[in-house]
Amino acid sequence: MLLHGILTTIRILPFELAVLFVRLILLIYLAVRSDYRHEIRTNYRLIFGVNRPWFWVRNAWRVGRNLALMAKIGTKFAKEFVDRGLVYGENYIKRHSLERDVHTLMASFHFGVWEYLPQFFVRQGADVAVVVSKQRDRVLDEALRRLRSSNGVKLIFQISGIFRRLSSYGVTGFMLDNTARGRSVLVHLARSIDGNELLFRVPALPFELRNRQSDRAKTDGAGVVPIFGYLQEGRLVIRIFPAGDAANAVRALLTMVKAMPEEWIFWGKAGAIKLIEAK
Repeated sequence: MLLHGILTTIRILPFELAVLFVRLILLIYLAVRSDYRHEIRTNYRLIFGVNRPWFWVRNAWRVGRNLALMAKIGTKFAKEFVDRGLVYGENYIKRHSLERDVHTLMASFHFGVWEYLPQFFVRQGADVAVVVSKQRDRVLDEALRRLRSSNGVKLIFQISGIFRRLSSYGVTGFMLDNTARGRSVLVHLARSIDGNELLFRVPALPFELRNRQSDRAKTDGAGVVPIFGYLQEGRLVIRIFPAGDAANAVRALLTMVKAMPEEWIFWGKAGAIKLIEAK
């Protein structure tokens, strides 16, 4: 009930007040969660090789803005924001899903304003669905469902629903930061100067679905398309990477995180980032 009340408050507040409200909540939350502050510090050190003990403040400040923006989905404010969006990189979604009727598997991470990705491609005319899990809090679960299904985005809770979609055109999205559930695979992220290997764990399902994509999709280099959305100078920017396997998706994530570290949620990764020391 508390989280639902916070979400409702954010949606009705003017945007700048909503941003300030979420930032304060998030800063207080991380201030009392020493375990999350430790995880942020550890993950930052593993990726960048340096120690930034106060990075969590910058991280919370940026993520607070992004969460406030995503809470506005379904409002007039959000529709105008999406309609002014820009695409960087090849617009694989438009070229394949809209022009050639090929189904696209989309991968996103807890980076930037990820909840706007389905909204953006729906507004372009694509048939979009996202794979989601149920929240423990029933009231919050219903609120998030309404938000995520805005403007005709479909929600998928069962694997069978994914299989049915692969035979037709459209976009099916997966959140790869949700690494605590289901079977997963470890992917090479980076190697340090001393030979230690950094690995990142991602769900296996979206990459296994590559084998079920149509022959037309395979001809075009079928795979999972890593896509990122973030705010730049007041506009939504969509960055699309080429389709590929799990390693391709993780390389795309590393590229974006190194370019804009504050945009990624560094905590709550359930030990997804692992360091394997050289023998």
